[in-house]
Amino acid sequence: MQKKNSLVQDLKKYSLKKFAVDNVYFVIGCLLYSLGVNIFAIPNKIAQSGMTGVAIIINYLFPQCPVGFTGFLLNVPLIILAWIFIGKFFTFKTLWVTGVLSLIIDGVKLAMNRGLIGAYEGDKLLASIFCGAMCGAGI
Repeated sequence: MQKKNSLVQDLKKYSLKKFAVDNVYFVIGCLLYSLGVNIFAIPNKIAQSGMTGVAIIINYLFPQCPVGFTGFLLNVPLIILAWIFIGKFFTFKTLWVTGVLSLIIDGVKLAMNRGLIGAYEGDKLLASIFCGAMCGAGI
């Protein structure tokens, strides 16, 4: 029977250079995903799949609930299950990326509210295509 690696052992194998490169990619991906959500999905009332889609629906019903923070809260039970069943290192990275994504989604929304970024409100088919392309590139 093979013993699961501990989080400390996994982190020791993870070099600082790889950590830095991975985090640059995580942030770029989160930014692309957040732009797709905020520019195309939310203004055109398009709910995606997954917890972000549920967070968008909750935001439609309760506008005071930010999409990023709500999405993070909805992911907490899944993160706990991942900790139990998948492993600590994977869960640590997932928690990190989920937190960064939540902050960037709400940060982009704040930038849009201040007029720094515009929203696309037009043809829903085009909005869906561009939203899917940006979110897919981010993932």
